[in-house]
This record gives sequence, structure tokens and C-alpha cells, in this order.
Amino acid sequence: MLDKRVQLRLEAIRRLMRKGATANLRRIIDRAHSADLAAIYSELNDLEQGRFFQILKQCSILGDVIAQMGPPIQQELLTELSPEEIAGLTEDMDSDDAADLLSLLPEDKRETVLQLLNKEDLEELGKLLDYPEDSAGGIMNTSLFALPDTM
Repeated sequence: MLDKRVQLRLEAIRRLMRKGATANLRRIIDRAHSADLAAIYSELNDLEQGRFFQILKQCSILGDVIAQMGPPIQQELLTELSPEEIAGLTEDMDSDDAADLLSLLPEDKRETVLQLLNKEDLEELGKLLDYPEDSAGGIMNTSLFALPDTM
């Protein structure tokens, strides 16, 4: 069940999609949290999901939204994206989320996407993809934030 704030956004998104008010939809999407947008997507019917996904594709938050979804929905959405679009998504995602996403792709499409990545991203994701999905290495994030002991 959605909380009241997300339910109100869902209703507003449905209303704006019916009106074709894409600019207003993009403003709502830009202000919403990716987890809320993922929850909203799962509440939409098939037709609404298709429209909503087309609008999400135009937004920089798409990778974060897909990362918040379950693997079955992620896999379904990945079929709608070209290897170039997937490579673009992974650049903005956390490395662990990007590796999880790439692991859902068929081997040939994954290889195509990997070839499109820059050298740094390719090395980082390649290391994570080598680990079994259910191991500590398979769920880790290679980003690190550290402060000196004296702070």
C-alpha cells in the first residue's frame, strides 16, 4: 500500500498523462524520489506504464528508478532499451546497481553494453560481474567515502 504522499503523486501523474501534459509530468518526476517513482510505476496499468516509461526515458533519474524496481520489472524494461541507452544508464548508477542490471541481460546484449562503456566503468563493472550474485562481492559497491581519524 502506498503512503498518502505517493498516492497523491500517482493520481496527479495519471491525470496529467490523460491530459498529455508532459512538461508538468517531467516536473513531478524531477521532484520525486526514485523509490516513489518505482512504486508508482508498479501501480499503473500496462498502457499507463508504457506512457510513463517513455517520459522517464527522457529524464536523468531513469537509472535510479530502474534500480529501485524488482528484477522481473527491470528485465522487462531492459528489453525496451537499446544497448546505448543501457550503457548511458549504468554511467549514472551506483556500481553495484549497474552490475545487477547488467547481470539480467542476455550474454550477447551484456557484451555489447560493456563494449560501449568507458574504460574506467568497464573495469569497475567487470570486477563486480565476476562475483557470484549472492556473494558479498556480488552485492558490494566499489565507491568509498573516507575521513581521516582526526575528524
